Amino acid sequence: METCVQNNKDPNTGTFTGSTITCVKSGACKPGIGYKQCAEAQGGAVIDSSAGCKDIYEAATPPPVDAGARRMATPAIDASTQQTAVIGWDITLTGTVDKVANVKAALDSLLQLRSTLKSSLGMAAGVTAGTQTLTYSVTNLGATVTTPVQVTAMLKGYLSSKSSSVVTALAPLGTIASCCNNPPPSTVKLVEDVVKATVAPTTAAPTAAPTAAPTAAPKVITGQMETTVTLPSTMTADQFVNDANVKLGYEKAIAKQLGFFNSNGVSVKLSIKARRLASPKQRRLVDATVLADYTINVPAKDFDAADAALKAAGTDANKAAWQTAIATSVNKQATTTVTVKVVTAGPTAAPTAPPVGPTEAPTEAPTEAPAEVPTVAPTVPGADGLVASFALSQTTGLFVVATVLAHMAC
Repeated sequence: METCVQNNKDPNTGTFTGSTITCVKSGACKPGIGYKQCAEAQGGAVIDSSAGCKDIYEAATPPPVDAGARRMATPAIDASTQQTAVIGWDITLTGTVDKVANVKAALDSLLQLRSTLKSSLGMAAGVTAGTQTLTYSVTNLGATVTTPVQVTAMLKGYLSSKSSSVVTALAPLGTIASCCNNPPPSTVKLVEDVVKATVAPTTAAPTAAPTAAPTAAPKVITGQMETTVTLPSTMTADQFVNDANVKLGYEKAIAKQLGFFNSNGVSVKLSIKARRLASPKQRRLVDATVLADYTINVPAKDFDAADAALKAAGTDANKAAWQTAIATSVNKQATTTVTVKVVTAGPTAAPTAPPVGPTEAPTEAPTEAPAEVPTVAPTVPGADGLVASFALSQTTGLFVVATVLAHMAC
């Protein structure tokens, strides 16, 4: 089995319409609508049907036999390892933000992405007045010949030289202002706990069956994460915290950040701490302070690492990664567009083993419901929401417009 990422576009307008991720038999991944599969001798990428296939990573070229011209091959990443590489640069905005998805699709084809690589493109207010910062991220979803680091290195070269191909791809949004911010990649080892049966050996002389070593009971981590969420005009704070898909988005994001294979051991309860309208000119967006109370069942062998990761989630060095992970996961699961800012995070109780027998349920203290703030309906339709999103991005972190990252390994 292998992971199959299918990008799709409207055959009539050429507009990027989204991505799907599935597990298929090896070699059975088919291109999405409006895309084509390149031959392995031409790089093996899945690109826009109007683009040309190129083996820009020399993935299909065997190393020379001549020892004097020996070239070291870049090792592939196997399915048990997930690597994420990111590159950022500034543009002078001349287009509109609704073109971000189309620009991402153009960059994917330019960079000859294989079907086992997933990308996202985010935009936030730049440091310099009049600029916006674009962030392009690549993650492998299973075994891959081309690594995420190779992709971002290739893009960095295009941006640094301002090649005509990347200038054309970025044109719907703007022009390159400066390049590049290219932090070290992150690599996560995906581990799946598998219970193996122990069979007693058969010998001529009767022997006692071996006794399996006792398995340490899983531990539980409970805690709370406070997040500031900017909601679209189509969603209220109450709808957000009561949406099962939003809850699943938080659970999957936490599981991914902890390096878990799936989110089955993570449970999250969402509630509203506070909510407020944006400024009068930005009434189409609402900020809500959302509390995520989590309970995580952690295998004993993974407890220390998970506990340390949760304690570090609220630090300045790690907030950005958690913000992006939560926003990406929620947007994917709930099919919406929100931005997330992690305010505080961390375990709030010492680890305990799950109860063996029945225990008396704790009595929950009554809490006062937060006061409802009336939402003012917009009076002028149009691009006000997009302008407001940019203004808010200066305080709420990365404004992810075309985020389609997901974690799946077959």
